[in-house]
Amino acid sequence: MVFLVVFLLAMPPFTHAVWDRPDTWIMGVPLFFVILFVVYSALIGVLVWSLRKGV
Repeated sequence: MVFLVVFLLAMPPFTHAVWDRPDTWIMGVPLFFVILFVVYSALIGVLVWSLRKGV
């Protein structure tokens, strides 16, 4: 369930409405790409966690 919720954060309706701020940059990288990196890293983290738990 956690995977699905985090996965929805990376889908276009949410990303284009909430995350797409072209004027905001973090350390030379647009905010959009930073947030997607965090979301995709969280997805990988959930998969690794479920693998270790044996779910």
